[in-house]
Amino acid sequence: MGGQPTPRHVAIAIAIQLDTTKKEKDQVFVCLVSSRKHKNQWVLPKGGVEKGESERAAALRELEEEAGIRGSLEYPPWDDAQSPLIQFADTKAHPKSPTTNPSDPSFVPLTLYSVHEFLVDKDAVQEVWLESTERGRKWVPWAKAMDLVAWRRGLPAALSHAKINKSHYLNRT
Repeated sequence: MGGQPTPRHVAIAIAIQLDTTKKEKDQVFVCLVSSRKHKNQWVLPKGGVEKGESERAAALRELEEEAGIRGSLEYPPWDDAQSPLIQFADTKAHPKSPTTNPSDPSFVPLTLYSVHEFLVDKDAVQEVWLESTERGRKWVPWAKAMDLVAWRRGLPAALSHAKINKSHYLNRT
């Protein structure tokens, strides 16, 4: 079967809790889960989009499976359904890509990521979840999350493209 190669679609979930007793960027906490493949490394919940599933629904499913957080498809206050979806392509080439140069128009990425943000209440966090015996979970301040996921291709970009960056919650003034 020939045809044009297509990238794998991966939905990334950024689960956020706000502590409004703190000032500006210190009030934003992100949920990270431990990597199953890389000991002592942390990642954002993410996974492939299944056939017939929306990207946002896939992100929400991964959030529950990997982090034990029951969320809703509702958009957080700094985002809405009308704003453009955040997507970015992997710089690693698909095995059948005609080129390995990401700046070449014929380049086909291995993965196309979509980023989805969820505002999470404390009562949405389950004590035991599907992958709780395989993964740890922790809430860290936004800047710390950037540091902890820096090792993993695609995840720093997900956090830096997140819409909350343009909100008053992460006001950097």
